[in-house]
Amino acid sequence: MYLIKNINLLIMEILMQKHEYAQQVRQLNCTSGYFHRFYELIPECKTHLEAWQKLEEEREELGLNEKYTTYSSFRKAKSNYMEIKFV
Repeated sequence: MYLIKNINLLIMEILMQKHEYAQQVRQLNCTSGYFHRFYELIPECKTHLEAWQKLEEEREELGLNEKYTTYSSFRKAKSNYMEIKFV
């Protein structure tokens, strides 16, 4: 009985990790989630460039491709996103 409880706990832990992973992937894959995460990172980074680099590293760790390959393309997309969000 003890072994079955431990196996059930391990299975639940694995399922929770997969669920958390899926949530992170969904968040960083959509534009609004991407920029939301960028603004979360700003307080712990010295510059916006550093926050963007850290965000792209997080995407890579999750197995995602770069969303913006250059900081310039990121800045343009951020500007467009902000225009749409506040219009």
